[in-house]
Amino acid sequence: ITPTGQRARLSEFTADIYFLPKRDKHTTIKEFTTQPESSMIGDKLRFKWQNNKAGKLDYSYKTTVTTTYNSPEIHSRIKYPLTSLPKDTKKYTLSTQVIESNNAAIKKKAAELTKNSDDMYEAVTRIAQWVKENIKYDLSTLTAQASQKAGWVLAHRIGVCDEITSLFIAMLRSLGIPAKFISGIAYANSPNISEKWGAHGWAEVYYPGIGWVPYDVTFGEFGWLDAGHIKMMESTGPQEPSTKFEWKGKEIDVEVKDLEINATLISTGKKRQPDIAMSIEAEKKETGPGSYNLLKATIKNLRDYYITAEIGLAKVNELELNKEKQIVMLKPKETRTITWVVKVKEDLNKNYIYTIPAIIYTIRNETSATNFTVQKNRQVYTKGEIEKLAEILKESDKSRSIGLDIACSVQPEIIRIGQTTEMRCILKNNRNTTIAGKYCFEGKDCADVMLKPQEKKEATYEHQFSKSGDQTITFTIKSDDITTRSVLHTTVLDEPRIRITQFKTTTTEKYGQDYTITFRIEKQSISTPKEVKLTVTTGGSKADFELSKLDNLQDIEIKSNTATFLRKKEKIKVKLTFKDDLGKEYSQETEFPVTLKKTTFWD
Repeated sequence: ITPTGQRARLSEFTADIYFLPKRDKHTTIKEFTTQPESSMIGDKLRFKWQNNKAGKLDYSYKTTVTTTYNSPEIHSRIKYPLTSLPKDTKKYTLSTQVIESNNAAIKKKAAELTKNSDDMYEAVTRIAQWVKENIKYDLSTLTAQASQKAGWVLAHRIGVCDEITSLFIAMLRSLGIPAKFISGIAYANSPNISEKWGAHGWAEVYYPGIGWVPYDVTFGEFGWLDAGHIKMMESTGPQEPSTKFEWKGKEIDVEVKDLEINATLISTGKKRQPDIAMSIEAEKKETGPGSYNLLKATIKNLRDYYITAEIGLAKVNELELNKEKQIVMLKPKETRTITWVVKVKEDLNKNYIYTIPAIIYTIRNETSATNFTVQKNRQVYTKGEIEKLAEILKESDKSRSIGLDIACSVQPEIIRIGQTTEMRCILKNNRNTTIAGKYCFEGKDCADVMLKPQEKKEATYEHQFSKSGDQTITFTIKSDDITTRSVLHTTVLDEPRIRITQFKTTTTEKYGQDYTITFRIEKQSISTPKEVKLTVTTGGSKADFELSKLDNLQDIEIKSNTATFLRKKEKIKVKLTFKDDLGKEYSQETEFPVTLKKTTFWD
């Protein structure tokens, strides 16, 4: 407080603090002290000074709070659009200066995202997911210093937590869904944020029959909050102040500083049991460098209420990802499959076999892992082939949700080119109504099918493959309201082939001299040679080697002596025998000439 004239006087100064921890079933206030003394008046904490001199006025409060995980349980569908609302929620459907729910672009996008949805949880999740995936968190000066309007955030696709939340709330309000702006403190374990505890903004959405449900779109917590959130204020928008000042006096100038927030974690409780179970597998167990692959994650809701989870795929140097994280909404006890299309980098060392890890994780550190191998002479899959598989899996996931199960198998799973394999699909109608349609294998061999409620039927198909490698056949079923596909896989073997390269010997100058033979055996087929036996014969000597399989290449080194030569110009014979995956045996022989450079009469 600075005097500006000779008659400067300050008879009374009041600071009202609204930014306070709120007692509820998820927050317990154990200790609360202030400096100087203060009084609670409604929802505000009042500090008051009288007949004070010019200078600095300090005020603070210190509190100890205990917070718990916040996850309201929604067990069944709540109809959307909403037809009636309690009176005290209606102010949270109105447009404000920042939360511009009457903005034409916001209304259009919200309506587009929720088209054909009759489930409120699904509608809210669609909007939260779009905002999370399309608005970049950006701590630029323009957004960090002053909260931008929701329309600006939609147009520029950037913002910080309060702006991301404002856009989310504006979209909901444009659809008649009540949503509050919540100001508080949160723990952020992010490289983009220097202070782990700090001011944060999120939302609460009103669900009829449930109450207010939290959504932290910035953190990817939809319908729940971790215990690192401390609620301080609720309002219609971020424009409402956290502190208000009043004073009586004259010829004075008042300069107000922002509230300083300091928080420290004292202790943590037991880890919450997981809400979901998840697993991951690679569609292709082996690929070549530069190939695409499909990673499939199966996510199961262990709860009897709605759950939304953000699933991340850990980055690996050898892979290029189409996206890092995905959001999956699960109805009570529902299981869903999500996929990632990944590309193996092309510049991998062709002489190595790579085991590529694939690890998925959640914000709660739940993980699941698998791997696949990459090496030369393995099949290279195109982006189109893998994206087709991803689309088919998406359709299969949808078919389960609408009451149709498809379980397909192939016998035998491993065949040779030209051999016939039988494909069998079991269809089950889990609906209470009949499904009538047509199924096809690879767009041909079609037949009509009618499935009564809970009925099972079998479809079979025989096929010969003329191309080696991992081959697929697509099974499709169509009806008036269903189009879904399943992919059948079989491995078609080519003949295993081995090439001998880089044959060398050290100097063979004269009879009785030690020398070394080196060469490389290298796989030249998609099939892996098994039970490899190698026999190297030189004159009167023989050396044997065995390998359980030849995945890529193997360098061979043999020590010998020219005393085994039977003549000046000798031949080194290399014989290979090996088998394919079905047990068929193959053999091949190669000869390399070796000459003694110096011989004597006695030689």
